[in-house]
Amino acid sequence: MNIKVQCNCGAKFSFDVEPVNGQMPCTIVCPTCGADATAAANQLVAQNLSVGPATPSVPAVPVRPAGLRVAVAAEPPKVPTRAAAPAPAAGQLCSRHPRKRVESHCFVCSKPICMECMQIFGYLCSATCRYQAEQQGIQIPACEFKQSVADAKNWSKIGAIVVAILLVVVALIGFWGWFTFSGSHPKVYYSYHASEAGWITHAQFMDAQHVLITDEKQIALHDIDLKKVVWSHALAKDSKVEIAERPQVLLTPENIWVCLADSILRLDRKNGDVVSTIPLKGTSTSVRFEKGELLVSSRTGDWKELVTHIDVATGTAKAEELVLEPIAKTVKPRDVSQVAPTEGVLLNQELNQPTVSGRERSQIIPAGENIVELQVRMIEEHFNEVQSIKPRKGPSKIDENLSASTPVAPVAEEILNDIARGNGGNGGYKTVDESRYGVTLKRNSKEIPEWRGEVTGPPCFFPQQTVDVLTAGRGIRIFDKQNKLLKEDKLAFAVADEFTSSFARSGPCFEADNTLYFFDQGVLAAYALPSGDIRWRVPSVGISSVQNDGKGGLYVCTTSASPEDIQYSEQVKLQDRINPVLMKVDAKSGKVLWKVNHLGVGCYLTEKYVYASNQQISGGPALAVGLAQALGSPAGGTERFRLSRLDPDNGKELWGYYKEGSPDRLDFSKNRILLQYEDRVVVLKFLTF
Repeated sequence: MNIKVQCNCGAKFSFDVEPVNGQMPCTIVCPTCGADATAAANQLVAQNLSVGPATPSVPAVPVRPAGLRVAVAAEPPKVPTRAAAPAPAAGQLCSRHPRKRVESHCFVCSKPICMECMQIFGYLCSATCRYQAEQQGIQIPACEFKQSVADAKNWSKIGAIVVAILLVVVALIGFWGWFTFSGSHPKVYYSYHASEAGWITHAQFMDAQHVLITDEKQIALHDIDLKKVVWSHALAKDSKVEIAERPQVLLTPENIWVCLADSILRLDRKNGDVVSTIPLKGTSTSVRFEKGELLVSSRTGDWKELVTHIDVATGTAKAEELVLEPIAKTVKPRDVSQVAPTEGVLLNQELNQPTVSGRERSQIIPAGENIVELQVRMIEEHFNEVQSIKPRKGPSKIDENLSASTPVAPVAEEILNDIARGNGGNGGYKTVDESRYGVTLKRNSKEIPEWRGEVTGPPCFFPQQTVDVLTAGRGIRIFDKQNKLLKEDKLAFAVADEFTSSFARSGPCFEADNTLYFFDQGVLAAYALPSGDIRWRVPSVGISSVQNDGKGGLYVCTTSASPEDIQYSEQVKLQDRINPVLMKVDAKSGKVLWKVNHLGVGCYLTEKYVYASNQQISGGPALAVGLAQALGSPAGGTERFRLSRLDPDNGKELWGYYKEGSPDRLDFSKNRILLQYEDRVVVLKFLTF
């Protein structure tokens, strides 16, 4: 109902109200003078409701007689209180929004309000009630449905979210900076130093937590996380270590095999106890692991070879003695009549020194399914002298009119190469063996026919998984395990000397995915198996190793040398110096995916990580290094070792680790790196994701 009140001050005001029990639900005051008008409002409510005596002329506020003043004790001001809003009746609709259901009542006039009203005024029905609440000091609670309150809450949440995001971003940036420049770089995690009288002979990871270390006196298992020795086993004092001057260690799922010159020790991986000892006859010459067997070759006589087969699963040993066919060596004087008469050549002519080829031999080579006896016999000796330093073209730069503006490097190179020609008596020439050899391949099976042939140049034999490779000079022959010749091909260059010497531990080829990958001094080639058809060739000079990542990529350690550097290997170069290069090649197509310089001496693949190593000697200025090369003496300076982790997608260096002195051996396990030196073992660790 609508109530109209006139105050004694003359002010008139009206409002809508919903009486409660015939009375005003709250206190009413005059908006002009602030006088209490509740009693007058109650009388008007009663009149409208016809409750009690009707007194329409009753003034809203009693008027005091003129001139009469009554002292009344002052009462403490009353704090307006909010009446409890009645619960909305079921199905009641809002008066302002007839289609909206009532959710509450106005805290001033008790008028029913809906959710839309509450979004605008909260627990009030209009601006008038809001004004009255402000005038009367009525405390209206905050309404969570009011738009301004909801907006404030939303903005508060947005602000909190923004602050949280900023804190997270700052934390991520800080973590990224720490991880990039410190956390992801390797740090020393564990180190072991041998005794003063001993030296480390072998060290490798057994798993990410354990490292197996062998020295002259014992073999021990170290827990690098707990920083303690799990177990150790003393080696026999009289054991000989003549195999490459160090015992070879092989890990199998259950055992550790220690290959000495006179015996093989089989140790338990868990506690280091000796499970069995297998004695060897003669002097061990090689140890090879082939298809679950250890094949140990030992020489028992001048022309007798003993091959011991050891089953690594059971530990049983079976010896097989092979009698080699004696071959008489051919000795002939060197023919140097067609060589330019340099100082070194004239000296050889004068002395008429004989040359023993050293290629007439008979040796036993384990080749997987069977054992091959390689017999080499010289048919015709021919040694050719070729220049190893590029001949000078045109007049000497030294005879030209030199001035301050004359480039120093060309003049210095000419002087240093002149020194190199006269140093050591070789006159800038090197000897190339182009003799004719007869080769015989025999297998330890009477059912397999032997193969005989003639080659030019010293022959070398490299066994693979399903095929074997015979190289000689600039020729290659591929055989299956039954001595059948699958492919004969010509090479652009001969195989590098580092793979043909008796000390070579690896060959210039490997087999993977029905493909034989082979490289000489200047070309990497892929042969399809078993046909032997050529798939692709990639020219690159100075390849030292090729590794397969098992994901269709080949990592090739090579150099920036040019083809003429193969012949002129002793040329002193101050300009365009040869640098190591690492490149990744697609195994199917031969496409070069990426190249990086100065990182290609060694490459190591383990799980998802790619590492590259390089050894350099800081010999001072380039002129000093060139002079040492010309004199044939090692360049003085500090040896620096560099290990890099690379991104396999683009070859980018992720971090670099530098250390003085190169390790004897490297091993890797996940994000841990083992560096083996002569007197110590160091394990590095870095964080990764």
